[in-house]
Amino acid sequence: MSNPAATFQRAVESFQAGRIHQALDFCRAILVREPSQACVHRLLGLIALRMENLAVGVECLSRAVALQPEEPGNLIDLSIALEMHGKLDSAVPLLAAATARYPRQRQIWERYGELLQASGRRSDALQVYAQTCRTFPDSYTAHNNAANLLNAEGRHAEAERHARRALELSPRSSAAANNLGNALHGLGQSLPAGEAYRRALEFDPSNAGAAYNLGLLWESKSNTQRAIQCYRQALTSDPGLVAARNNLGVMLLASGDSEHARRELALALKLNRDDDAVRSNFLLAHQYAADVEPDALRRLHEEWAPPDRSGLTRIPPAASTWHRERELRVGFVSGDFGRHPVGYLLAPVLERLRRRDIVTVCYSNCQDRDIVTQRISAAANLWRDIFRLSDDSVLAQIKADEIDVLIDLSGHTGRNRLPLFARRAAPVQATWFGYVGTTGLANMDYLICDRYHVPPESERFHTEQPLRLAAGYVCFEPPVDSPDVSAPPAAGSGSITFGCFNNPVKINSRLAALWSRVMAAVPGSRLVLKYRGLDEPSIQAHLARILSDQGIAADRVSYLGGGSRYEMLAGYEFVDLALDTSPYSGGISTLEALWMGVPVLTCPGTTFASRHSVSHLTNAGFSNTIAVDSDDFVRLAVSWAGDLKRLADVRATLRERMLTSPLCNVEAFADDLTQRLQNVVHAGFERSTG
Repeated sequence: MSNPAATFQRAVESFQAGRIHQALDFCRAILVREPSQACVHRLLGLIALRMENLAVGVECLSRAVALQPEEPGNLIDLSIALEMHGKLDSAVPLLAAATARYPRQRQIWERYGELLQASGRRSDALQVYAQTCRTFPDSYTAHNNAANLLNAEGRHAEAERHARRALELSPRSSAAANNLGNALHGLGQSLPAGEAYRRALEFDPSNAGAAYNLGLLWESKSNTQRAIQCYRQALTSDPGLVAARNNLGVMLLASGDSEHARRELALALKLNRDDDAVRSNFLLAHQYAADVEPDALRRLHEEWAPPDRSGLTRIPPAASTWHRERELRVGFVSGDFGRHPVGYLLAPVLERLRRRDIVTVCYSNCQDRDIVTQRISAAANLWRDIFRLSDDSVLAQIKADEIDVLIDLSGHTGRNRLPLFARRAAPVQATWFGYVGTTGLANMDYLICDRYHVPPESERFHTEQPLRLAAGYVCFEPPVDSPDVSAPPAAGSGSITFGCFNNPVKINSRLAALWSRVMAAVPGSRLVLKYRGLDEPSIQAHLARILSDQGIAADRVSYLGGGSRYEMLAGYEFVDLALDTSPYSGGISTLEALWMGVPVLTCPGTTFASRHSVSHLTNAGFSNTIAVDSDDFVRLAVSWAGDLKRLADVRATLRERMLTSPLCNVEAFADDLTQRLQNVVHAGFERSTG
């Protein structure tokens, strides 16, 4: 080797061309004669990192720094090696010292901020990015990273300013355009946000993050099919993007394709078994499957329920400080305290509990607020926003609030906080109507239910102990702005119109076959489907395929999109008889149909989800539309469809019958719930004191 400089240049060229072993040979040859060449040790370190030999990479780059401490690039490369080797605690002070030594080296400041961010020190990272932007106004990296981190902190207005500056400095930066889209989306500016995401994808079609974020935007606008397209685009670029795989599964479920939803969610679980959101979505998707038996549902829930990450599994109920001389303190945890079945059903009960010996605390895991949220927060004694809080912070708050009973109102639906319950957040824990059956959690003590949802023979399908209320497991407060009950449409047309206002994900081939038998047995009958998203052609096409495959002609089906609650209720003017879904039956949709005078035909199964309607119908005193099997379902449909006078009489009187039934007796319901909660807490107190 006559010319070390030329040999080193060949080593660099080999490294850049991917000829790693050749570059390694050149470096070794140089070091035989000149062992103190810092640049060679640096290149050896980069070669070792490329070969994933992290310890050797750190060793070589440390040697380069020792030989040439005045070269900032050596420090930056060493910090990268330390981070890759999992030694952030060494990398951060290294760069902190370097900023003092080289205050005018922009790359060191940029890298220092990135290390602080990677180590979880977000506040410190933002301070460094701010300092970098002041000292080096043209630092694209600092502006772009600041925008990214400010978005994560919810400081979208500041993020927008930095993202726009980053785009000025690098006009075709896909990353900066994506950050701008996130900032605008966070500020509620959907149209310009979508434009920014599309620019990001124009600059770099492989930007999986931008495709994913555009999917989130479409999802927030309830445009299911466009969201699905975006998530698929993201996964084409990055098949391992768990969030996109999860959201694709959720959107497929929302579009009615539960089979493919389960497949995508199973793939997401393979990528990350510890993601609690994916676990819950996977379990929820199985509630809609016609081929999953209740014992299999229990096994799945036990296997995939969030674990207690403290290393414990079953934590026995602790003794609360409650005694009969003080008020019981009950906490409710949900992400659905708003215009949602949970909000509608909870608000009137919460108002009654406050008048009894109950102190109620609502832990809201949603940042949106509407008129129902305002009603719930006014009814509760205490309101806690927990959307941005860690589990540790919420656990500390629950303890400080001295909660005796903590009630989950989300189960395995979106925005749940089941990991809190897995860690035994309160002495007594229960799950209620936000989900459909067992959570599978070892530390969930009770499932608040009724004798219709969990008859004695079904107890084995739940890990929780049933806490049965006297009547139904929920109580219905009729909407104050309900439309008037109309005459049945068959009175004018002479032909029967069946209807279903349930989520289309509940419609499957087995159900369509049953409906087909009904419509064949009632000549001239039609079917009206109404729900959010049913005005999307792609969802209509999906449902049309399911129905037509079972013999229901397309010209006998009408699809109506959703709307306000008033509009959903008003839609029953087009319906004579409602057809329930299976295996996931109607909940609030059944209650609302009855309120509008429309009988609901149901055929309950053995799962909790399949028995909503049987509970509501029985408690409304209207059990003569409950079938014992599919043949009976068809028989009932034919019988009701053939008696227009009975349909008219029921329609005129059903609302009054509901009002005088246990289903609408909120006062009695609140008394019963209060007594049962006091009993279970007192029983635990008695056990703990001997």
